[in-house]
Amino acid sequence: QRTSGRRTESWTVRIPEGVREVIGRRLNRLSERCNETLTVASIVGREFEFGQLKALVDDMSEDRLLDVLEEALGARVIEELPDSLGRYQFTHALLQETLVDELSLTRRVRLHGRIAEALEDIYGEDVEAHAPELAFHFEQAQGILGTEKLIRYSVVAGKRASTAWAFDEARDYFYLARESLNESSDALLRAEVEFGYGQARSANPEEGDFQACFDLMRNAFDMFRRLGANEQAVTVATGFPLQTVQFVVGADEMVASAMEIVDEGTRDHALLLAMQGFLIREIAGSDDEVKGALEKAVELSARLGEKGIQAHVLAVQAHRSAAELDFERALSTG
Repeated sequence: QRTSGRRTESWTVRIPEGVREVIGRRLNRLSERCNETLTVASIVGREFEFGQLKALVDDMSEDRLLDVLEEALGARVIEELPDSLGRYQFTHALLQETLVDELSLTRRVRLHGRIAEALEDIYGEDVEAHAPELAFHFEQAQGILGTEKLIRYSVVAGKRASTAWAFDEARDYFYLARESLNESSDALLRAEVEFGYGQARSANPEEGDFQACFDLMRNAFDMFRRLGANEQAVTVATGFPLQTVQFVVGADEMVASAMEIVDEGTRDHALLLAMQGFLIREIAGSDDEVKGALEKAVELSARLGEKGIQAHVLAVQAHRSAAELDFERALSTG
């Protein structure tokens, strides 16, 4: 989940009116100041921290804020989270949703904006670790804060999700960033977003979607090359899944183009050689060409001493042998 406070659909329709009335009566027993504080907390998310509220609630000392939270705790509207000092959560999601739904759209957007900017200050140098939470608040506040930081934190969140192999989540973040780009967006950022979105989609493409995913990656590759960002372009060329690259048109051209700009003797060079050896067969290359490219990849990966690269290159060799029905060699290589 991007953040505990993310609303994927409106609870207004789903909460029976009788339940809403019961929740309303429960909240009405609290002081006005307590309700105001809980309203701010509800926009932060189902979970929130004392330090966050302290930065967001005006004209309230720490002692007074603690009194207000004690009042909410006593009414069992919120509860302290164990093993996490100063962290709370609403006892039920419906309590949070009811408070949120009572706000006007304008008030809600402005609160998201205040929260987004306050959280940036609170997190400081650790801000990227909280990118999903910040992307959510900047998304909700884009009507008043614009899309620059929404895109920034969506890209960071997308990269972190990809690193964690959470490709569906990464796809959603990069899609959000892609939809938020405008004419003034930086060209390198645009290419980065296109690459992230294409890579996340290609990791789990829908049936028959291989070419569409590759086209996104190829578009990112071409943008990076035009901008002279050769290192990023090579990263794109080595980032498309090997198991699907054989089903697309244009992969051989992209790899050949990347070979022109890659630094020789690097891990990326080894990866490109392996992919080139794999693709040569697909475009009716000779056995000698296939063998030569793969042998170069194996030799280079061994010289580099990177186990991950060696494993990848040997897997390509095994895949190639299996495609030629040489299963004995495929098993020995793998």
